[in-house]
Amino acid sequence: MRELDSRLRAVIGLLVLSRLTTALGLGLAQRPTAAFRNLGTPALSLPRLPVIPCPQSALPKALEYLREQLAAAGTSDDAKAVILHAMTLAGEDDFNLANRLQRGSRGASFPRGRCSTWPCRPQAMNRAGPAGELLDVAARARSPGGRPWRSSRASCALAAEQVRPGSAKTAVDWLLAHRTGHRWSPERATGPAVQALCGWFAGQPFDAGPYRLDIFVNGTAVKTLEIEASSETRVVDVPASLLVSGPQQVRFAITGKGRFAYECILGGFVPADQLQSTTAAWQVERTYEPAPLEVDGREIAPGFSIVAGAHKSFRNSVEQLPAGRRAVVRVTLRRPVAGPPAADPLEYLVVKEPIPSGAEVIEPSVTGSFESFQVVPGGILFHLGSPQSLGTIEYQLYGAMPGEYRAAPTVVSNAYRPEQRAVASARQLAVLAAGEQSKDPYRLTPDELLALGSVAFEKGDFQSASKHLGTLVSDWSLPPDVYQRVILMLLDAHLELGPPDKIVRYFELLIERWPDEEISFEKALKIGAAYDAIGEFERSYIAYRAAVEGSFLRESSTAGFLQAQGEFLRSVDFMERLLQEYPAEPYAAAAACSLAQQVHAKALQAAELEDLRKRKVNRVDLTRRAAHMLDDFLTVFPEDPAADRAAFSRANALLELQAYGEAVAECNRYAQRYPKSDLLDSFWYMIGYCQFAAGEHDAALAVCRKVSETSRVDPATGQRVEARNKRLAVYILGRIYYSLGQAEDAIREYRRVRTVRDDARAAVEDSSASESGCRC
Repeated sequence: MRELDSRLRAVIGLLVLSRLTTALGLGLAQRPTAAFRNLGTPALSLPRLPVIPCPQSALPKALEYLREQLAAAGTSDDAKAVILHAMTLAGEDDFNLANRLQRGSRGASFPRGRCSTWPCRPQAMNRAGPAGELLDVAARARSPGGRPWRSSRASCALAAEQVRPGSAKTAVDWLLAHRTGHRWSPERATGPAVQALCGWFAGQPFDAGPYRLDIFVNGTAVKTLEIEASSETRVVDVPASLLVSGPQQVRFAITGKGRFAYECILGGFVPADQLQSTTAAWQVERTYEPAPLEVDGREIAPGFSIVAGAHKSFRNSVEQLPAGRRAVVRVTLRRPVAGPPAADPLEYLVVKEPIPSGAEVIEPSVTGSFESFQVVPGGILFHLGSPQSLGTIEYQLYGAMPGEYRAAPTVVSNAYRPEQRAVASARQLAVLAAGEQSKDPYRLTPDELLALGSVAFEKGDFQSASKHLGTLVSDWSLPPDVYQRVILMLLDAHLELGPPDKIVRYFELLIERWPDEEISFEKALKIGAAYDAIGEFERSYIAYRAAVEGSFLRESSTAGFLQAQGEFLRSVDFMERLLQEYPAEPYAAAAACSLAQQVHAKALQAAELEDLRKRKVNRVDLTRRAAHMLDDFLTVFPEDPAADRAAFSRANALLELQAYGEAVAECNRYAQRYPKSDLLDSFWYMIGYCQFAAGEHDAALAVCRKVSETSRVDPATGQRVEARNKRLAVYILGRIYYSLGQAEDAIREYRRVRTVRDDARAAVEDSSASESGCRC
């Protein structure tokens, strides 16, 4: 319903202004918005009156909106009652729905929303009987606290005169007696009450001639007023000398025939330093702070948004403001406790914010949670309305006239209860002459330190960047992402500026938290030089070594690019040259071994690769090249952890080249060099196979028998297991015996491996099997 209310507020305001000024004389025309807000949906039909100009399309659109809301109300009878009342007054009734809702109102519970609308709805449908019944029900309705619904009193007054002529005066008198200033309590009762009283007094003409009104305060005559029909509201000042301690007595003596309304306000002047808060329902605080810093025309907002964990924030204060410069004023309002209960009246808050005489308000800068504001001589007047929650009002001042000035206290008061107020302390402000510097201390907040440091770093001002970012790291706890970014900027800044100890400090802070962070070759050289400068030579060596490794990895990516472009041989040539230029370090060993393995693997695809076919490079060429590269690797890195596997790969390459003699010599050498390798029995097996292939049967029998009888310790389990090539060695034994014509011995060896070798099983089944059916 709030959305509907906002659409009709302007139309409602015109009607209420005309009725208030002609019938009540309550003086609401000075602040109509607050009064109009709660008139409610019955005002939907008011634009049909001839005194209110309204577009012809407005009412049908509003009715269509109400029909949609009625369908969307679901099971909420309270909402349906309000919507149906508005539609009925506009000439679209639904008696079936009204009758059902009326039956529901006869129970013990009577929703508050129905109190404000139901007595009028049946009367608008020309159903006087149901309307009278609902008048009785609404009169008995009570709030949860046992008090009568005041909004239902207003609705009863609207319907009573039509349903029961002469009975409305009681409700009208009750409303007049319970008026608080220009309002009724709770706030939602003001709209129905104003409408009810307007309707009553418009239909009760009163012929009042000129009369005299004598006013007495505590028994003393104060003033005599001559009142005529055209007279406006009068204000009578009562001297303080007539006041007494305790309750005050105000008496009126009227001579003639007339009717009047009055309001008494007790006020006075208190020195600003002695003004105190009179309510704990809300609190107010005012601060003068510097305007945001500007860098290259961009504002840098202060704050603590980048700080991690618990921290103590602070504010910079402005006591001196150079002429032409700005200051930010924040008026913070808060409720120490929850707002008033739903059944209690909501206050209407007004903030009077004085400004120093030598400063002026920048009106576009005024922001906050308020209904309206007005810049008046000497200050700003804010109308907050009746907010359930309070917030901050912010505006900017600029120095206009040099001098020493004082701003009176900020006062937040309740428009309905002027005696309720909250006060913020007065402020001193010195406006300095143009060009004069303020002596106010200024401490940069974390957000400002990061922004200023980042801007300076981007501009190449490493001195300023290191100053701001260094303070940020040392004084504040930062989240990981911000901390990493700041440390990287500090490291880069000090790599340009020095000194060496700062470079080392920020480098170690970085690698302690992010050890995988990549450092460029140029930076690594400077870090190594910094370690050398402070006498940490071992760390300097490590840094230089890391720099060289990083350079190698970066350059080796070129080989990968060439290979991806189909230039395999150029890729291999480039990597071999690169390996010759860099020292024999573990990273180079890994690259050399991997390169040889890649060349060996490509030998099987030599016929398929266009690059190799163009250069007339075949399988044998690549295999020979791989064997040579592996030999170089074993020469340069004999103790590398992968040396035994590289040796085995080289032996396989020699075997593929059918260089049996060379393969036997190399395998003997590798078996002696790597006696603890888990490939030891593989070297022996390869020796036996090469001897068999070369026709050295006796030597091959001895070696293969050794392999078949050998066991080794499995490093994973610690248990002794048979040699990994035992079955192959046994199979070769069988082949050797067949070659020697010793069939019985051959069958014996084949039987040992017939479950895993098909040709051995066939040989066992057919002792006459030829040797051509057996292959290694």
